[in-house]
Amino acid sequence: MTYVRLILAALLSVLWLPAAAQPHSSASMPGQAGAAIAPDGAAAKADSIVVLTAEEYRRLICGSDMRAERRAWRRERIDRHELRAGIGSLGIISYLLVDGLYGCCYDMAYRGFRDQMISAGIYTTPEWFTGNIAASYVYHGRRSTQFGVMAAFAGIVSRRRRVDDDRTIGNDNRYVLSVMPMWRGIWLDRPVVQVYSSAAAGVAVRIGQDISPRVLPIFDVALVGCSFGRALFGYVELGSGAGGILRCGVGYRFDAAAKTKRSRR
Repeated sequence: MTYVRLILAALLSVLWLPAAAQPHSSASMPGQAGAAIAPDGAAAKADSIVVLTAEEYRRLICGSDMRAERRAWRRERIDRHELRAGIGSLGIISYLLVDGLYGCCYDMAYRGFRDQMISAGIYTTPEWFTGNIAASYVYHGRRSTQFGVMAAFAGIVSRRRRVDDDRTIGNDNRYVLSVMPMWRGIWLDRPVVQVYSSAAAGVAVRIGQDISPRVLPIFDVALVGCSFGRALFGYVELGSGAGGILRCGVGYRFDAAAKTKRSRR
């Protein structure tokens, strides 16, 4: 950045050098053959210069106007609410949390001969994942910042059935419900497109068949996200944590002032 400022300063010193400091051409020096005397108006026009004040020069070199505009944009106050609902793919953190490897374990107990004989005629169906279902609410108070809360749900479902008649006698379902305060930083805010990142941290409750309820810490991070639309919009995100790796969903945003005016009518 320092080199750029030095180069710009050198260019400005050349472009706005006063005419008195520049060498005169041979056509304008008196006493030489072929010397031409320019009219007073033309000479005045040729000698006119652009004068920059110290403040204008500093702004031009340092780009302070751009930084000031950026600060003003980040501090701009708006009054907006936003609701979202979406689903995410399976991630490492969410899988370990639901499957019992993230600080949880099955209740282990000794099984006698009778219990072993009973379980010999039972099989378990393949497991399937419900997806990381998430919902969130945020308040958009300043242009660059949103604060709110996020809730996420995930589960792994399977059934226990008899071998002889294929009748379902139970399940091995495991579920996790997470609640987290959330922050979202806006990097680009346009009427139709919004680019952002978010972070959340809170607690998760894990319940299921033959599992003691556990309360665990959990987090969620959206490394980069993009929403498309105005009041009703869709979004896609890439992240990690309770929401999964790849997420997508829909949302609705509205201005609080507009809602208040309509309710008063």
